Amino acid sequence: LSDMSRLALVLNLPAVLSQSMFAPACDCSWVSQNRDGCTATDGSHCWSECCLNANCECSWATAFACAKNDDGTPCWRKCCRNGCDCSWSNEAGACDQFDGTPCWHSCCGATGESKDMLSGDETGALVVGRTSRQHNLEPDGSSMIDFYARDGRLYANGHPFLIKGCNWFGSESGALPPGGLDYHDVSFYTNFLVDNGFNALRLLFNHESATAGGHIKPPREAPGLRGLDYLDMFLALAQEAAAAGLLVMFAAHRLRPDAWPGHGLWYDSEMTEEQVLHSWTLVAERLCGQWNVFAADLVNEPHAASWGMGNPDTDWDKAAARIGNHVHSVCPRWLIMVEGVGYDPGAPGSNEAATGWWWGENIFGAAKRPVTLKDQTKLVYSPHTYGPSVFEQEYFSDVSFPNNMPSIWMTHFASIQLSTKQPLVVGEAGGKFVGKDRHWQEKLVDFLLWRHIGLFYFCLNPDSDDTGGLLQADWQTPESDKLRNLERFVGTKVSDVRYHRRRRHE
Repeated sequence: LSDMSRLALVLNLPAVLSQSMFAPACDCSWVSQNRDGCTATDGSHCWSECCLNANCECSWATAFACAKNDDGTPCWRKCCRNGCDCSWSNEAGACDQFDGTPCWHSCCGATGESKDMLSGDETGALVVGRTSRQHNLEPDGSSMIDFYARDGRLYANGHPFLIKGCNWFGSESGALPPGGLDYHDVSFYTNFLVDNGFNALRLLFNHESATAGGHIKPPREAPGLRGLDYLDMFLALAQEAAAAGLLVMFAAHRLRPDAWPGHGLWYDSEMTEEQVLHSWTLVAERLCGQWNVFAADLVNEPHAASWGMGNPDTDWDKAAARIGNHVHSVCPRWLIMVEGVGYDPGAPGSNEAATGWWWGENIFGAAKRPVTLKDQTKLVYSPHTYGPSVFEQEYFSDVSFPNNMPSIWMTHFASIQLSTKQPLVVGEAGGKFVGKDRHWQEKLVDFLLWRHIGLFYFCLNPDSDDTGGLLQADWQTPESDKLRNLERFVGTKVSDVRYHRRRRHE
């Protein structure tokens, strides 16, 4: 049977379809103008011709529009459901360039679902709609990337993978999107990052907004975020990132919008660890089904925490294991990123201010007290480190600077890669890139490449007072000197590994 004959049998419309063989052609412009007209048949040949053949104009069918306007009509099904032949998308590089069509979204993953899941589902295709209504979907292994640790390196689908990411802040300070969306839409920033060789985003959230469930207030350049709650906003941002070929890591930056720097622990008197776990449950349920969301950064810079000092109220190594295992109970595929502590109380052998530990940098204690997850292949240590434009540490004034920095970094965090065999990804590093800071950043890129350590640069936003960003104050002009330095840091293209899976032992 032909496709039309099958559809006729399903809808019990053989007479209408048979008429279409002999009737004149119909003007179907009304279908695009009023999609409600296709909801129920009027028995005419032209309803059949226009609605069953779905002669629809689909330029409206963005991920957001499809999620919000599921009217059940043939035009919605044609424009928003996976009715596409996706065999072409399995070729290397086929999905690198977005062509604006719904079939690209369906085949290449901008909707966050795999081709197989979309093609067989009769409940509605797009992940913004489905994931927000059905949080407990299991990820479809055909499109999810298998990230794991082995011998101090990060792998993706069996291939060595170097993260070259960027921080985009703003969403941690309330039920808000990240900064800059009053200047440009999301795609401007994701395309800017991809064009400059980045493969990942670090997006920040706060636990209070994640659990509150209220709607956000998007700026004018982000109308597609209107009406979404805080977590659905992050899902929509992740989908936009997927369309550009970017991975996304979500980082718990603070407990509440106004709680920075806070008390420096993963909980406080107003938000218990149990409430933090509940927040992570909501985050993981909402975002696990999105293929390019690949990692959870458990807490930002727990500077007042200890590491391996035997105090259950402050020992971050034990708490990170509890929270990480909890996240894995909801989303076992995610990498768990664990940041370091500060110097007070720090860890045994690393609790002296004079040694110049940055908040979040101190993972020294992991050599003797490593974080232990149920799935240790998903553990990544993620220290933060900064240069002279943020604070003038004593070692920046050493006569050997910047050549003294590799030994500092080895002591502060990089030796843990050797002792624990876990990979490292620096979660924040950046600066103004002038004077001594320029020399520091150039040396850092050299060091990270040498040690195969990933990086989330800080930051995209130009309004970070002590670092600046990759864009100037107009949110459009690139900081070309910074980008030229980072150009040397070549990350792995997501498209090179997503559809090229090797077994882990290969």
